[in-house]
Amino acid sequence: MAKTDTTEVWSLKISSDGAYSLNFIFSELYLPPSGEMYIFNEEGSMVYGPITENQNDHGRTFLTDIIQGESVIIQISVPQNTKDTPKLIIQNIIHGYRNIFNSGIFPDVGYGQSGNCTEDVACYSQWGNESDGVVQILLSDGSELCSGALMNNTAQDFKPYILTAFHCIDVGNILIGIDIHIVIMILMKIMV
Repeated sequence: MAKTDTTEVWSLKISSDGAYSLNFIFSELYLPPSGEMYIFNEEGSMVYGPITENQNDHGRTFLTDIIQGESVIIQISVPQNTKDTPKLIIQNIIHGYRNIFNSGIFPDVGYGQSGNCTEDVACYSQWGNESDGVVQILLSDGSELCSGALMNNTAQDFKPYILTAFHCIDVGNILIGIDIHIVIMILMKIMV
């Protein structure tokens, strides 16, 4: 832990040899008011955060985005005058065994881009509103990387529904009673 006049900072480096990316499932994550957590790769080219109490106000399960690289740093900072202590329990570390950034899956595209066989919403300005609801789905074991769409219901209450293909979440053809952790990432439009 490092201290300044006003802030305490905890840092934890996690490495997994040969990983193209790392992401995390926290079974518990509590950040006190004014506390922040960042997750970034060693090169500093990818930064996830700040994560605050607003992103995880219930203090329970929290899933992170994919961070490129085989080593990442989790850093938490809190004001020194905070009475509460941050708490985190890492349940799973997901070792990205496929290079989705300089994709070996689709050699002609990189992370966040479309392959030759797919329609890229950035090419169709009339799909602007609809494309805001496109998400990327990653199963926590790293076995599936799919897409989906955010859906609203007739109550218009913003309950978070996602439409995706069954094969994206099919784990041995048994879904009832299984705790499936899914990381959902809003895809950013790449304007060319």
